[in-house]
Amino acid sequence: MKKITAMILAGVLAAGMVSGCSSGTEGEGGASSGKGRYVEEDLELPLADTEQAINFTRSGEGNPLLFASDGTQVVRYEYREGKWERTELIWTRSLVTGDAVTFEDAEETADGMQYIMTVDNDTMQCTLFRQAADQAEAGEGEKVELSYLETEAAYGYPLVYDIAVDPSGNYWLMDLMQGMVLAVDGETDETLLEVPAELSLVSSQSQKMLFQREDGKIAFATGEGEYTIYDSASMEEVGSLNTDCSTENGYALAAVGEDWYQISSDGISRMQDGNDIEEIIMDGNSGAMGSPLNTVNGMVPMGDGEFLALYSQTDSGAYSLEHYVYDEDVPSVPEQTLTVFGLTKSDTVQQAITQFQKANPDVQVEFSSLGKAGNEVTTEDIRTLNTELLSGNGADVLLLDGLPADSYIEKGMLEDLTNLYGEIADSADYLETIMENTVQSDGKIYGLPVKFSVPLMFGNQDTEHALDSLDSLTAYLEKNPDADIFGPAKSSYIRDMLFILYQDEVMGEDGKIDTQALEKLLLTVEKIAENSGEEGDVSYLAEDSVGLVSPFAANEDGLDVMSNADAVGTTDVGSLSSMMVPYAVMRQAGLEPETVRNMYHPLGTVGINSASGQKELAEEFVKYLFSDEIQSAALIDGFPVLLSALDGKVQEAAAASGNFAASVAVSGEDGIDMELVASYPEEEEVRAFTELCRTLDTPMEQNRIVWNIYQEEADSFMEGSAGADEAAKNIAQKVDTYLAEQE
Repeated sequence: MKKITAMILAGVLAAGMVSGCSSGTEGEGGASSGKGRYVEEDLELPLADTEQAINFTRSGEGNPLLFASDGTQVVRYEYREGKWERTELIWTRSLVTGDAVTFEDAEETADGMQYIMTVDNDTMQCTLFRQAADQAEAGEGEKVELSYLETEAAYGYPLVYDIAVDPSGNYWLMDLMQGMVLAVDGETDETLLEVPAELSLVSSQSQKMLFQREDGKIAFATGEGEYTIYDSASMEEVGSLNTDCSTENGYALAAVGEDWYQISSDGISRMQDGNDIEEIIMDGNSGAMGSPLNTVNGMVPMGDGEFLALYSQTDSGAYSLEHYVYDEDVPSVPEQTLTVFGLTKSDTVQQAITQFQKANPDVQVEFSSLGKAGNEVTTEDIRTLNTELLSGNGADVLLLDGLPADSYIEKGMLEDLTNLYGEIADSADYLETIMENTVQSDGKIYGLPVKFSVPLMFGNQDTEHALDSLDSLTAYLEKNPDADIFGPAKSSYIRDMLFILYQDEVMGEDGKIDTQALEKLLLTVEKIAENSGEEGDVSYLAEDSVGLVSPFAANEDGLDVMSNADAVGTTDVGSLSSMMVPYAVMRQAGLEPETVRNMYHPLGTVGINSASGQKELAEEFVKYLFSDEIQSAALIDGFPVLLSALDGKVQEAAAASGNFAASVAVSGEDGIDMELVASYPEEEEVRAFTELCRTLDTPMEQNRIVWNIYQEEADSFMEGSAGADEAAKNIAQKVDTYLAEQE
């Protein structure tokens, strides 16, 4: 029995899911028809290549104010009359006393006093300094003596990455470790207030959490969907705000008079203290806030109902600035609506929706899903969807991942995309085999994968060869009855791995089950599970960055091949970050990755409902999914099928070299058995991988209904509730019934 732990040291990449919020009336003044709504305009950011944003706020004059740092000093940018004025805060240069010291926060009060917080990344101690704005180009600044920041507890120094200074000169601190907000007297250093805060909404270390109004009232999250407002003069709670919008991918508040405005992935909403009604003035799907690429860094009101919002793109380290303005001349409701449906969410599709609507302001694209993970989708879910499609009420565009596409083709429910594919293929170079093989019948194409991932196998060559077929595997086990094929794997992993490997041997082209072959497979699953033993305490698992659950990615990225020379490891890589651990394993064990029968995992496979009344618009959206703008977006939900975007991953790996690392320790009864440091894959490894992608020609099929039937009955057999022959017959009978329903 072993225990696997993993600690991400830097650069773990994740994309947030977008969930809905209760929407009020969109548009300034409550306009619900006619003309007038908020639109988004791109603005140029003044940041130099080496500069990172620290805080986006307002100056004493009410202008947008951006603080940034290049690591050596803080730079101040103020937006005046459509131009950015740049000032180097020379006094901050003396605050960087070593490589480990970085700038964490920057604030400026109405009287022009500047406050800069640094952190020593070795000791994790934060220190606050100040300097008058008119002295920004001289002096060394003054250290603010805050005993709270210098008090070391058992866990270390307080983790305070967000500060605010109220009109009375008191300091407000958000302590991430303690999960509370403190107010400290600026003269006596006395703690005036301690309030528990909600920190589950913190999407990154740079997330602002303290929001101050011009009159000194300060709001911060004290519960999910709840902000509490404090009067900084009396230190008393004076109100609250409530939101139904998702704030998981960053959020910010901005105050205008009595109104508080929130920006999050669900859009821009207006709230008032004591009023439970939240008015959505701009839907998240209509702007950059709804893009999975973006994390909200801040929002600043500009008067006349206008806003500026700063976003960061975590994966690329870039920033963008957007201007939101109410346009009285555009229709309050877009003239056309396109509906998109998938069993699960897709970041790439969501990104395409955001950009497509921006380029086509007269179009509204509505994306809905079941809100479930791929392995949570039930047979009843799909039956309900099938009924809806057969009745002609389905979405215009369908994501076919996990759906019975063959059945849809037979029933004429999917539009022939052969000519559309021809237009796409003529516009640029794509992985043609992947595009053409995923959903096709009788030489016609009915679905196109927007992204893909690659199942890989690596390890003992004899064991790999034994896995070539069900017959070769059973023969190998007869000759080597104690063979440990996959290491100490979970029985669920073995169950699914063998089914995906031998699905064609168990099921004929007509979908009928060969009960003898299936019984043989179940007995083989049982034998391998007995040899491997059930995994004990596992806290490191391969991250499923590609949406649907893949059988290949469910056994800790093949870590066991480093300690078990006879085992094979598997993984399913859909991004450079998901390559980190398995490629480190292969590197350390002296192994090379191999594809599994030239198999690929299609992701975001898009088709058009033949009953759609918006076929031309649907075709335009599908074509947009394969544009360079979408295919090259820095998302981690699969590799692009556009060759130029795929080859761009080589340069991406080279640029990220040394910036991302994960430390994995495998411990046993006698201490640490194995240690592994995983970094981004090397440039040559990624180049070889992109060449490997060009050989892929076999789509991995996961019909959710068939998989649900197989998994349920296989588990009954593994638990001893049924024999292998009985389980095989039950599976065959249920699959036959399902197929009959599809006729």
